[in-house]
Amino acid sequence: MNSIKKTVVALSLSTFLVGCTTIPSGKFSSFSDSTAAIDESATTTFQQVRTGVLQNMIVSAPEGRLTPTTFHPSMSVNKEGKEVVPIYDYMEKLSKSFDVVDRYAKALVALAGSGSTADIDKAATSLAASLNTFSKTVPSVTTDEGNAAATLADGVGQWATYAKRKEALIQVLKLGQPALEQISGSIKRETPNFLQYIDGLESNYLAYANEARKEFTQYTEQRFNFDTQTAQQLTTFDNIRVAITKLQQAADKLPAANTDLLNSVNSDDLSIANLKSFVQSAQDLKSFYTSLPTK
Repeated sequence: MNSIKKTVVALSLSTFLVGCTTIPSGKFSSFSDSTAAIDESATTTFQQVRTGVLQNMIVSAPEGRLTPTTFHPSMSVNKEGKEVVPIYDYMEKLSKSFDVVDRYAKALVALAGSGSTADIDKAATSLAASLNTFSKTVPSVTTDEGNAAATLADGVGQWATYAKRKEALIQVLKLGQPALEQISGSIKRETPNFLQYIDGLESNYLAYANEARKEFTQYTEQRFNFDTQTAQQLTTFDNIRVAITKLQQAADKLPAANTDLLNSVNSDDLSIANLKSFVQSAQDLKSFYTSLPTK
């Protein structure tokens, strides 16, 4: 039986295991709610980036006949002739990373709570699918990152088959730590490349705007509309930078939050400052998007 199947079967079996000790499941629910908010914010951010890339390709398209690839996004920023990590590869990796974390958190909730067999089956299947997608279909996933994902999937099954529910939860948290550290470290390393890409998009857009603005010899309604559109686009670039930075800051706190959850399984008295800080980061990110004006 492969590791993914073992994860699904084994997590299901853990429902029938005796686990009498109370688990502080509320903390796991808060963790899960936060990972879901971060995953949603990442999706929104990446959609804004795709829109910005398309607009950049439209305004910078060469003169002449259109071709099927005229508006295809450039895969790297050529600012100062420097190559940058392909933007779509990066977004796919981040998107899959946050999806893994979200489903991992949901699996923890299923184990920590009084979930039924169906609940744990659903959480296990979802986590296994996400881990499989992350490790096998994202081109830029490193060997260490793929191994950490595979180890988590395999290890969940191995421990849940013969441990009490509480012990299964403890071991899953331990196995999740290396995977979260890999994800957090990868996001931190690659975020500067993403921000550089956004800077390149902004520079290209400003070059177009400054050239096009010369056509307005008087301050007419057309120029006002043009300036308004330009200001909105520049604001979007700023918002993307803020959101990406906040996503990285939240990801930085993932490993420590997981450690707090592990320590809290046996005691409600231990500090969970790192978990609280992670939850606050997720709330800040959600509030940031909530506060933005709708167009």
